[in-house]
Amino acid sequence: VLMNPYSAQMSSLLGVEQLILAEMSGAEPDDALATFQRTVDLLPGYWQAKRIFGVALVRSGRLEEAVPVLTVALESAPEPLTAELLLYRARALAALDRTDEATADLLQATTVTSDQLVLFQIERELERLTQ
Repeated sequence: VLMNPYSAQMSSLLGVEQLILAEMSGAEPDDALATFQRTVDLLPGYWQAKRIFGVALVRSGRLEEAVPVLTVALESAPEPLTAELLLYRARALAALDRTDEATADLLQATTVTSDQLVLFQIERELERLTQ
């Protein structure tokens, strides 16, 4: 069965739209997360969907699910996005009381970015972990 990458991109965009609408209305973003999961399942090489899905899982509080999704996204994401993914994975790990792993991710993130905003966010997360 051939899959149309455009359909996966549209599915991912629909998921983003559903997530935004769910957040605006205060509803649970289950429809958006299901759309992302479907996109990830249909096109396992589509790392952008994994990135968006992992971040959405973190924001939705589904941290146990987010960690492996972000880990897989990290394996194929281009370097400019590595720090962002490490930051989100660190947030999930910290919330799961996996402080050592979260700290390691944050320290690694400082070595792969020069973006001042990302570095500021990393600093804040490191401060929270040491309090």
